[in-house]
Amino acid sequence: MTELAKNYDARAVEERWYRRWVEQGAFQADPAAAGDRYAVVIPPPNVTGILHMGHALNATIQDILVRWRRMQGCNTLWVPGTDHAGIATQNVVERDLRKKHLSRDQLGREKFVERVWQWREKYGNTITSQLKRLGASCDWSRERFTMDEGLSAAVAEVFVRLYEKKLVYRGNYIINWCPRCRTALSDEESAHVNTAGHLYYLRYPCLGGKRKEAVVVATTRPETMLGDVAVAVNPRDKRYAGLAGRRCLLPLLKRELAIIQDDFVDPEFGTGVVKITPAHDPNDFEMGRRHNLEPINVMDENGIMNELAGPYQGLDRFECRKRLLEDLTAAGLVEKVEEHTHAVGHCYRCDTVVEPRLSLQWFVRMKPLARPAIQAVKDGRIQFVPERWTKVYLDWMENIRDWCISRQIWWGHRIPVYYCRACRHEWAATRTPETCPACGVAEFDQDEDVLDTWFSSWLWPFSVLGWPARTPELAAYYPTRSLVTGAEIIFFWVARMIMAGLEFMDDIPFDRVYIHGTVRDDAGRKMSKSLGNSIDPLTVIDEFSADALRFSPRVS
Repeated sequence: MTELAKNYDARAVEERWYRRWVEQGAFQADPAAAGDRYAVVIPPPNVTGILHMGHALNATIQDILVRWRRMQGCNTLWVPGTDHAGIATQNVVERDLRKKHLSRDQLGREKFVERVWQWREKYGNTITSQLKRLGASCDWSRERFTMDEGLSAAVAEVFVRLYEKKLVYRGNYIINWCPRCRTALSDEESAHVNTAGHLYYLRYPCLGGKRKEAVVVATTRPETMLGDVAVAVNPRDKRYAGLAGRRCLLPLLKRELAIIQDDFVDPEFGTGVVKITPAHDPNDFEMGRRHNLEPINVMDENGIMNELAGPYQGLDRFECRKRLLEDLTAAGLVEKVEEHTHAVGHCYRCDTVVEPRLSLQWFVRMKPLARPAIQAVKDGRIQFVPERWTKVYLDWMENIRDWCISRQIWWGHRIPVYYCRACRHEWAATRTPETCPACGVAEFDQDEDVLDTWFSSWLWPFSVLGWPARTPELAAYYPTRSLVTGAEIIFFWVARMIMAGLEFMDDIPFDRVYIHGTVRDDAGRKMSKSLGNSIDPLTVIDEFSADALRFSPRVS
């Protein structure tokens, strides 16, 4: 008889039992087995990630639900997996290349993607091994990755279907641009932060009037004035009734600008006179379209002023702001400067200030997809817990904007659209074609962009079960039952999964969404590396056991 150890060794006991459960297939699901079906899909953590307290909380709640249903005799499936995390993973690999004095451009696209796959094979399974340390009872035999062959086929299938239904389109629109990542971002990927800045009041000399007559324009981004194509006032603003139809001069560059009237102009903001820069502001872009104004893009993809910026070409956007203000002040064209706090977009991956930029991108028309997803929540087929998140979901869905899905990076699902060099025909295909379907020529190019990471993860509840093939797993376990996630990805992921499920499976992807709280420290602050208050879950597991950790998170 084996003698019991004097002290309980949690690590040895937990690892031994977990290994035995996996070896015996205790967590494996059988679609042919009896019992009520209960399926959960894990929110796929980024392949770049490591386990943090938020992951530990999220996985623990799912594990409780899954083990409870399993003990009730349900035919239970918990699907694990990871997300390829396009921008984040590319950034990690590019940082590693810089240490070797290399860049992705030096390697070329094919070699760079090979390097990312090598990185993924070496480091990409870290978080899944850590989830096993936590005791997560996933069916590891069904672990998926968003760049798997099957999931990639699902992505191509969905894109082509949307393309053929005219729900995907390509156009020049203002998008959120990260100059550091050098890619477009969706609205949800541009986190707006209240930032202390300034409101600059600048004099634009009027033409055809008194010698020193000028309109005063207020702006928070003087560097964009180099792309101004007009100045606008509200038609009901009596202060400027005599300006309609006149012209003024763009300071320093001395380009003539029309003075136009538009109801969108807020008479209460600044002086009630606004500069119109269609290539660098979403509201100005719409105003420019209404008045047939030609946009002027004065920045390149790195946030550097281009040749259209005149003497400021080659300057970083913020250095340009500084130099412009110096020159405007010297010319007597700065009326005043006020302190001003405003919401400034920051890249959700690298925290760089986002630049609104006119760019040719791919979009999904969201309103037709949103309508049935709104109804599914309103009629109770999908319930949010706590219920208060229902209003948050509905408010966003009812005011939804088209989704910018193209990214100017190399790691990810390449957009399956092709352009014939001979006849200029454009078409989408799930597989690389041999010839142009219009003229039969074998000379064509594939679109250079890749799809937003979330374009693969919005298919997760059914793509992990084998869709578009009609697999036994898909028949048995779709729709899944409970989704456990955090509030911060209701828009990124939850809402989009509901839309995708209803569009491509003609059914909801899950019937209950449990939104858990955020893990906080003793002072009620969110845990983060920048605050220095984060805790490594593996340290807690090593010292106190996985069970102790699973009982411990403080949330709000």
